[in-house]
Amino acid sequence: MMAMNAIATALSDDDIRDVAVFVAGRDACRVGLKIDHRREGFRAAFIAGRQKYVSANCAHCYQSFHHHAPRLVGQKAGFLAKALQQFKVGERQAPMMAKLLKTSTSEDCNNVVNYLSGLRLMRACGDSH
Repeated sequence: MMAMNAIATALSDDDIRDVAVFVAGRDACRVGLKIDHRREGFRAAFIAGRQKYVSANCAHCYQSFHHHAPRLVGQKAGFLAKALQQFKVGERQAPMMAKLLKTSTSEDCNNVVNYLSGLRLMRACGDSH
């Protein structure tokens, strides 16, 4: 969040509107992520990640429009892992994230990354994986 805040402070209202129009016009199904759904351990990590995501109520912020949290479904695993690590060590600031990650293990974080990156926008794009 802090990195985006630094970038966004220099944008005018017109710039922000232009960026929003550009992003809204992109086809989320053409992201082109390559996820190996058949790799050993993926299914177990995916299920464990979903359970952690649900139990931590992540969807309250990350799947609603009334919060300013970004969409996470379909993000690349490297981005998600880095963001979680930055929240955990305090490089990124968000009180709720710090609280949730205080009790999360590295395995929990890896499982959530597997879950979110593994979804690949399946429902939105009709992916049968």
